[in-house]
Amino acid sequence: MTAIDVYSPTNFRKNQSAILKEILAQNKPVEITIASEKDGPNSGVIAISKKDYIEYLQLKKQAVELATKEISEIARSQNPQHLTDQKDIEAWFDDEAE
Repeated sequence: MTAIDVYSPTNFRKNQSAILKEILAQNKPVEITIASEKDGPNSGVIAISKKDYIEYLQLKKQAVELATKEISEIARSQNPQHLTDQKDIEAWFDDEAE
């Protein structure tokens, strides 16, 4: 991963137009630091292009779908039981606790 340019809120405001144009032209994100009581001086936000944000959302959706599929496949391979009788359910929990 390449290093990204980091700006304080003041420097970002001073150069906002140029920074935003640079994000689009170079397709390179920037960080704007924001100190917070909870997270200290390393809190902040990342500004990225709309194109990168859309790509991020697509990748995130694909990752969730893949994980869901894999979890379902693993669950089905474990011979799942569909218990409805209260005594069977309690016995199953008791077996798992031991």
